[in-house]
Amino acid sequence: MPRSGAQRPGVRRPGTRSQRARGWQVWAMVLVAALLTVGSARAAPASVTEHAAAVTATGPGGSTLFGNVKYCPGIDPTGASDVMDIYTPAGAVAGDHFPVFVFVHGGGWETGNNLNAGAKLGADGYSLEVATALLATKGWVVASVDYRLADHSTNPPGQQFPDQIIDVKCALRFLRANAGTYDVDGSHIIAMGSSAGGHLVSLAGTAPPSAGFECQSGDTTDWCGQSSAVQAVVDEWGVSDFTDSTWGLHASQVIQQVFGHAPGVDNPVLERASPVSYIATGDPPFLIIQGDEDPLNTPTQAPELAQRLTLAGVPNTIYMVHHAAHGVLEPGEQPGITQLVQIVTSFVESEG
Repeated sequence: MPRSGAQRPGVRRPGTRSQRARGWQVWAMVLVAALLTVGSARAAPASVTEHAAAVTATGPGGSTLFGNVKYCPGIDPTGASDVMDIYTPAGAVAGDHFPVFVFVHGGGWETGNNLNAGAKLGADGYSLEVATALLATKGWVVASVDYRLADHSTNPPGQQFPDQIIDVKCALRFLRANAGTYDVDGSHIIAMGSSAGGHLVSLAGTAPPSAGFECQSGDTTDWCGQSSAVQAVVDEWGVSDFTDSTWGLHASQVIQQVFGHAPGVDNPVLERASPVSYIATGDPPFLIIQGDEDPLNTPTQAPELAQRLTLAGVPNTIYMVHHAAHGVLEPGEQPGITQLVQIVTSFVESEG
């Protein structure tokens, strides 16, 4: 596997970028619908009803799906945003404990899975393919997390950062606090996210408790006896440094809306939100993937993250994907989609 800075040549294929992206999204949603057909499954443990509707379904690899689990009632008593889907392996019995693959969706911190008709896997990144591979081994639990979305339509804007990372850290604590209910091995949690989700999992992997993203106020007191640490991170085209000066207009506007400040300056809020601000020896290993033609998240982000991790002695592998825009989901990329899914799956399994 290439180490920091590895790149491979590639060729383009016919069709516009938007056509290829739409084709991939349609394929992914069809596959989600086929995989998540409701069927017979293991009965939900009694304690599940505290957090989720008592509904189970058959998921990828014959797994049992616990849908819309309310993971942080202290923040959102309605459960409208702070919910996750949890898939436990087929054949799991009481007392089993499996490593956990956690996926955090993208959408510019303002849109995402809880707006996509309940489909939390397959909406972006390689979440569905990697989750399916892990569940097929019957050796993993998979959790796909929704979080509060920033709302710039109000004045002042609602649910701005750091609400999103507060939620993700609460979700990680929830999994450890409820390990017995969901067959979780709390000592092995691997987090992957795409775009905004890539930023959030990178921040979860680097920001210590002293950063103030958990258990600091009344709305973050759930499961505070548990750690929110992750044992490895897969960052798919996520932001690592908001003080970078090379942002385009659209990205700058979104960052202004979500974080309250335009990027590209040394601002305390932006520095606090940047994963690179916290990198230290002992941080978990990183796998970093970004397109070298990304028009939204400047392609300088991934190399900077990898370089700073390397300087701190943190293991990391970076793939700058040739001919890839934001999303890295197009035919003609090098490495290609199939190879990247295999790379991610192998990394997750090796760290679990």
